[in-house]
Amino acid sequence: MTGREVVFGAIGKFWKADIEWRDVPVERFAMFQEPGWGKIACHLLVRPDGPDRAMLTYECRTGTTDSGARRMLARYWWLIRPFVGHIMRATLRTISADAVRARCGTP
Repeated sequence: MTGREVVFGAIGKFWKADIEWRDVPVERFAMFQEPGWGKIACHLLVRPDGPDRAMLTYECRTGTTDSGARRMLARYWWLIRPFVGHIMRATLRTISADAVRARCGTP
């Protein structure tokens, strides 16, 4: 088995209570630079790690399109950062449990 990969991204004003999203075609995502926006790109990769094991890696990067958006994202990140690790650990536990169930054939 070879690895499986999922890559996704979003453009938005994540720091707003009601997040404003910007719909951008995938081919324009990397070069999008309209002022006032934040960008997030994530990558999940599952690779075989032995006969009955797999390794999941996750990478997420953020960026902004100008200094004003950078200040807003920095404030937002300061507020949410204590919770990000908890959310990621819970997500990975769920993925692991689902993978074990799928491997064992249980619902």
